[in-house]
Amino acid sequence: MRTPRELPIRMSFVLMAWSRCEGSGNYNVIPLLAGRQGPCSGRGFWRTHGTTRIVPAPPGDSLEPPIPNRMLIRALVGADRAEWLRMRCALWPASDGDEHTREITAFLESGSGPVAVYVADREAGGNLGGFLEMGLRSYAEGCRTSPVPYIEGWYVDPDLRRRGVGEALVEAAEAWARERGHTEIASDTAPDNEASLAAHERLGFAITDRMVCFRKELGEG
Repeated sequence: MRTPRELPIRMSFVLMAWSRCEGSGNYNVIPLLAGRQGPCSGRGFWRTHGTTRIVPAPPGDSLEPPIPNRMLIRALVGADRAEWLRMRCALWPASDGDEHTREITAFLESGSGPVAVYVADREAGGNLGGFLEMGLRSYAEGCRTSPVPYIEGWYVDPDLRRRGVGEALVEAAEAWARERGHTEIASDTAPDNEASLAAHERLGFAITDRMVCFRKELGEG
């Protein structure tokens, strides 16, 4: 679980009208094959991992050309456990590895946690290159419907960034939501994460709110 120091500020995004972005033709997006469709998670368990974090490219780094047609976007399966753990630890390093392991086990064995998890499959040696976790929240800032599909975690390995892999993962999440009748999808990030801000806006997300979060320890009284 993150400490209060790590989640002081959040920027919320919402994507409406399902405007599909171009440029992901190098990827095969497969409909959801595994996962859970259940009640909205509200602001509960998976909310602790809600902030999307994207590490910016080095200064002066140019946009890489799309990789060849070998990246498969698909739903998570049990064999992905180790790679999912690796990427979760990279995205949320402040969380204990045992905590990640418990949450991964809970999802794979009982379907608790996110309603859908998509991965970018390198199709070589069982290695993955990115993942996206999506939940359902009863409320999301700026949204007009409930429950709202919410991007709780979004990660791409450094060697695959700026090549459309992140976009392909979001498109898979959009397809999952659209197939279930949803008309909007939401996310959030830290306001100083310029790479994440740019990525969200490039994919059609609009900023809906800027928020400072507080916490107070209660004594015995």
